[in-house]
Amino acid sequence: LPAKLLFRLGTEDRVIPVTLEGQEARFVFPLARQPRMVLFDPEYECPVKKVKFDKPQSLLLYQLEHAPRPVARIEAAAALADKPSAKAVAALGGRLRREPFWGVDRIPMLEQWVRSGGW
Repeated sequence: LPAKLLFRLGTEDRVIPVTLEGQEARFVFPLARQPRMVLFDPEYECPVKKVKFDKPQSLLLYQLEHAPRPVARIEAAAALADKPSAKAVAALGGRLRREPFWGVDRIPMLEQWVRSGGW
């Protein structure tokens, strides 16, 4: 199954095509520096229904603020709510107040904020 990974390196986005075979896949990519954001299927073209993608909190916080698509911000919110911390709760609450996509993001974002202990 063809898919793509997007790596944000500074202000540059690098998209790398990958092929998924089987139920689990692991990849290693040589990059010039540590990415600020990593997105699986950044254009949401892959028919995969569920992806487990463990990311450190720093990448999730950046994704929550800077991901170009609302779905990617919702994914970051859900992952941050799974491992709540004071920083994650503050970031979720802040994003909730600034999120421009009422119909798409605010309800899922609010659910994640409440789930993480922000209520």
